[in-house]
Amino acid sequence: MTTKLISHALGTFNSATKARNWIGCLKPDEYPEHVPQFFSRADVTDEQRVAVLILLHSFAQSEKLAHELASECLIEHTIIRLFGPLHHYWIYSATIRDIDRDQPLLAVFLSGGPDAVEKDIDIARRYMARRLHSTLTLLATRHCQAHGWGTDHTFTKADAELPINKRFFAFSVFFARRVFQVDINFPAIKLSEDKSTYIWTFVNGPVMQTEYSHPLTIVARLTIFQALLFIEQHIHLLLEELDLEDGFEATLSR
Repeated sequence: MTTKLISHALGTFNSATKARNWIGCLKPDEYPEHVPQFFSRADVTDEQRVAVLILLHSFAQSEKLAHELASECLIEHTIIRLFGPLHHYWIYSATIRDIDRDQPLLAVFLSGGPDAVEKDIDIARRYMARRLHSTLTLLATRHCQAHGWGTDHTFTKADAELPINKRFFAFSVFFARRVFQVDINFPAIKLSEDKSTYIWTFVNGPVMQTEYSHPLTIVARLTIFQALLFIEQHIHLLLEELDLEDGFEATLSR
C-alpha cells in the first residue's frame, strides 16, 4: 500500500515538475549534478522516501480539519524524515537538540511560529547564518588549501577573482505557517571597507521565498518538496566534496 502511495505521489510530482525542465526521461547520471537524485540514489532508505507522502498525501477529510493541521508541522515532519538519521551532520531545528557540535552543519532548518512576521524572518536568517559560520570557515580553509595558501597569506585582487568551488555553499531554511524561505550562504574574498586589503567575508542572501495560504495547496506542497530535494542533493554533494562520506556511511550503519 505504501509503495502504491509513493508511486502515485511521485506521479503527481513528476507531472507537475516536468515543465520546469529539470526532470524527464534521462538516466540519473545524465543530469547535471545539482539535479535531485533522491529517488534513484542507492544510499537513500525507504524510510526517507516515504517523506513524499507527508506533504503530498496529508489531505484532511474536511475543511475544518485541514485548517487545524499546522503547515509548519507538516513541513518539519517532512524535513526530519527526508533528511533521515543524519541530522547531526546537516540539520539544526528547534526540535532537535542532540547535535554533534564537532560536525559541520551542511544545512540549517528553523521553524517559526504561526504568527511569524517580517521581523521574525530577519532574526531567524541572521541566527541561521551564525550557525553556519564554522562551516563557511571550513569551506574558506579548503579553498586556501587548494591554492597552497598558508594562514599568513596576504590576499590580493587576483586572489579575490579566483573562482571558489561551485559546491562551496550551504543552505539555510526558515519556514512558518505561511512562509517558506531559503537562503544561500557562502564564503568570498572582498576588499575591506577601508580598501587597504582583501579579506574573507561570509555572504548570506535569499534565493527563494514562497508565501502560501493555509491550509497548504498542492502547488505549495510541490514547490516546497522540490526545494527540499534540491537541498538534499546539495548536501550529498558537499559531503562528497568535504570527504565526509565515511562518517555518513558510519552513521547509516548504526
